[in-house]
Amino acid sequence: RREVARARRVWRVAMGDMVAREGRDLQRYDERGRRLLAGSIPWRLAETPDVQGEWNRDPSQGQTKGLEVLLVSSRRGDGLVLPKGGWESDEDVLEAAKRETWEEAGVLCEAFESLGTFTYRNKLGK
Repeated sequence: RREVARARRVWRVAMGDMVAREGRDLQRYDERGRRLLAGSIPWRLAETPDVQGEWNRDPSQGQTKGLEVLLVSSRRGDGLVLPKGGWESDEDVLEAAKRETWEEAGVLCEAFESLGTFTYRNKLGK
């Protein structure tokens, strides 16, 4: 119970600095007029069951860790996607990725490094 209460206090303090944004007043665009986005691949290492289906929680037994990736449902509701959204002029790309992860998934995260630049067509073919 104490751990849950502490986690909630930490969450409230951290959320105080995070602001959801609306509109595109500060939106970044490239030289061709395309909207720039930032996104993330939110992941964590989590405990996984051992071979017998029992949870291995004893460090002396060598905890098993599994990689979990967080996906969010798309706005159209027809699938799961990685969180992403507009990259604004008053933030760097890692700040934008963290903000978008919080806005779309409700998850606070650390951003370590950029994985590169990707281009894709939206549902309108742009």
